[in-house]
Amino acid sequence: MRRTIFLVLALAVLAWGAWMLASYMSSERDFVWDVDTQYDGKDDEPFGSQLFDKMAEATAPNGYQFLGDDLEAALKPGDRKSLLVIARQIFWDSLMIARLDSFVRQGNKVMVVTDPYSNEDLQQWAKVKANFYHNERFNKNDFSNYLKGHMAPDTLIWGHNTALVFSQIITSRMWLDDFNVETISSHHPCMKNGWAQVASVARKIGKGQLFLVCNPLLFTNYGVLDDQISRYVSYHLNMIADLPIVRVSITYQWMMRDDVSEQSTSPLYFMLEHPPLRWALYTIVTVLVLLMFFTARRRQRIIPVIPPRINRNVEFVRLLGTIYFRRYDNADLLSKKYTYFREDLRRKWMIDLDDNHMLQDNVRELSQRTGLSESDISATLANLRQLSVEGRHVSERELMDAIRQINEITKHL
Repeated sequence: MRRTIFLVLALAVLAWGAWMLASYMSSERDFVWDVDTQYDGKDDEPFGSQLFDKMAEATAPNGYQFLGDDLEAALKPGDRKSLLVIARQIFWDSLMIARLDSFVRQGNKVMVVTDPYSNEDLQQWAKVKANFYHNERFNKNDFSNYLKGHMAPDTLIWGHNTALVFSQIITSRMWLDDFNVETISSHHPCMKNGWAQVASVARKIGKGQLFLVCNPLLFTNYGVLDDQISRYVSYHLNMIADLPIVRVSITYQWMMRDDVSEQSTSPLYFMLEHPPLRWALYTIVTVLVLLMFFTARRRQRIIPVIPPRINRNVEFVRLLGTIYFRRYDNADLLSKKYTYFREDLRRKWMIDLDDNHMLQDNVRELSQRTGLSESDISATLANLRQLSVEGRHVSERELMDAIRQINEITKHL
């Protein structure tokens, strides 16, 4: 009865877990619009870079490769290439700027997509000044109002093209410190205190070029899926696509969300963070509790007393001895003993006592193996053959002497 109840409850819990998993998988996904993205190439959220890397890899004519945050590998000397750096913020010191400057002067290209207001060395190298423009977190309600036409968009201008962009993903603008720097794209309105508000610039350095682009949130999955922003992104990538492109990301520990603890990468946290895995964990724990309650309790049973095994060999030998004693058939007993002796010699030593032509050789071999004289062995075998003649009466004395002679030979083998 208890087993039946347990099976019914276990099947009910498993069916409930399967229903929860199926309902979640069939429901619409709630995307996470987190602007603090790491650009690690694995995030498929709107502001991740998984689709961006796939688009760039499929369209780059000379190849595209994502190296993670291994900037040292990207700067190794070799064939000319284009380095694409996408990061929320960058904090390079003057030594790193000097290495990048040498890298560009050798004929390579570097495109840095970031919010350049936080890195003064980078601004001085690119001959621009940056201004932090927008500090609000991305708001889905504002984005919904923007899609409905209730909020005014920001405008990006490059060449004769324009793109309408949601203002909360425009995080910074630049104005030129050196008008010899080429303006690639700008914002609308494009003037502020007589200075052009630009979104991306290019500067010739030695044999190579440096590109500094604001607003890295445009270079994400959302950017490549938006019709207007994708043209803006493709325009910038085409400027470095004449060489093989290698992309790196810059990861900082402080860029992680504040509400994530140091144990956020543990397997348990990962399972609890995703509803299907969380409900699967709850289902397994519930089944284990039911199993412990119904079947894992200790069951006490009386251990039966097992009597020791009795050796019946002595009784068997005594029984056989009694039968032969009552029958008084010494000849049959000697015949069986002699037959067993012959078979034992044939099986172990390949000595056939029934072969009369090899009798002398067999006697000689038995003498060598036992150390007994050939005359004694010949006499013993002759006596055994004489006593084993059918119909011959064997006395008790003759039986005992014959068995003693057989045992003497067997003992020395």
